[in-house]
Amino acid sequence: TFFATCAVLLLCLSACANMAPLVSHPPDLTFDHIPEIRLNIASIDIVDQYKPPMQAPHVEHLLTSPLYESVHRLVAHQFVAGGAQDRLVVTIEDASIISKPLPRKEGVAGALTQEVSERYDGRAVVRVALYRDGQPDAVAGWVEATAERSSMLFEDMTPAERERLLF
Repeated sequence: TFFATCAVLLLCLSACANMAPLVSHPPDLTFDHIPEIRLNIASIDIVDQYKPPMQAPHVEHLLTSPLYESVHRLVAHQFVAGGAQDRLVVTIEDASIISKPLPRKEGVAGALTQEVSERYDGRAVVRVALYRDGQPDAVAGWVEATAERSSMLFEDMTPAERERLLF
């Protein structure tokens, strides 16, 4: 019986050792499914004005696909120069995600309740300006777009669930 017990134990341990770890890899964020916008201009410049602080409360630099890189890829994919004159300058002014801790219940009620522990506030601001060839320093027209989104994170979320929420 000792050998039978050892054999069963060895089989169980070897089965556990051969299991592949559960790893979550989010898909690459591309914009290939969105048709490009062909513009009647000669060139497009993308200016990455936003520089992530790389410290709390900012968390965008910790993501697999940071917001500032995603915005840059979107602009580079979407806007295509198809004309003979004029220049478009696309400036990424903000692409931040800020973590804000939320208050929690104390005592027994707090220990027995699943609560929202923090909120992630994302914000992207992009400014598009048109410059005419004969007037390189004068803006012929401009538009600015702002997008904001907040997500709540529960205190018992796994790292994979957090990453999926932020994707």
